[in-house]
Amino acid sequence: MKSKIDNDSLKEEGWLKQMETLKLQWKSVKQGYRKTRRKYIELKRWGKQKLRIPFYPIYAICFIIEQITQGHLPVLDRHMFLMDSWLERNLYYQIRNKYKGRIIPQHPLGPYWIDLALPEYMLAIELDGYKYHSSPKQREHDQRRDTYMFRQGWTVMRFTYTDVQNRMADVLHQIESYTHQRDQVKQEMKLKVEEEKVPEFVKHHLRQIELKKAETIVPEFLKRHIK
Repeated sequence: MKSKIDNDSLKEEGWLKQMETLKLQWKSVKQGYRKTRRKYIELKRWGKQKLRIPFYPIYAICFIIEQITQGHLPVLDRHMFLMDSWLERNLYYQIRNKYKGRIIPQHPLGPYWIDLALPEYMLAIELDGYKYHSSPKQREHDQRRDTYMFRQGWTVMRFTYTDVQNRMADVLHQIESYTHQRDQVKQEMKLKVEEEKVPEFVKHHLRQIELKKAETIVPEFLKRHIK
C-alpha cells in the first residue's frame, strides 16, 4: 500500500515537472515570437520611411497647406514625416507648442507603437480612425495594447475621428488636465524631498524667526490680554 502511494506521488511530481518544463518552453517561444515580430515591424517601418524620402517635398507642401487651412502658423519638423495619418498630425498641430520637444510620434513600447507619446508624463495618446478600429478584432487588439501599456505604468487616452474633428476642445482639456495634475504631484514631491533634506536645527531656527516676526506684528493690547 505504501509503495503504491509512493509511486503515485512520484508520478504526480513527474507530471508537475513536465508541466513546469512545458510552461517555460511556451514562455520562451512567446518571447522569441515577440522579438521576431518586433524586428519585423521595425524593419517594415524603416523600409516605409526610406520609401517616403523621395516624396518628402510633396509631403512638406501638403503639411503646410494642412496647417494654413486649420489656422496654424505653418512650421515643418521631422515629427510630421513620422506620422501615419492626418488625424495624428491634426492633434499634433494643436499641442506641439505647449509640449514642445516632449511629444514623440510612433514611440516604441514593447511590441507596440504609440501614436503620440509624452514620455515625461507616461501618457500614450491613441487615435482611432473608423477604417482601422471599427471591427471587433481590432477593438480586441486595442484592448490588449491598452492592458500592456497600463502594466508598463502608462496611462492611455483614446480619441476617435469624431473627437478630433468635432470635440477638439474636450480632447485638449483632457490632455492638459492630466499633465497639469502630474506636474502638481511632481512639484509636491519635489518640495517634500527638499524639506526632508533640511536639517532639524535649521528648521528650528526658521521657526524661531517666524515666531519673532509674529511677536512684532501682534498689537500691544493683545499682548496684555495674553499675559
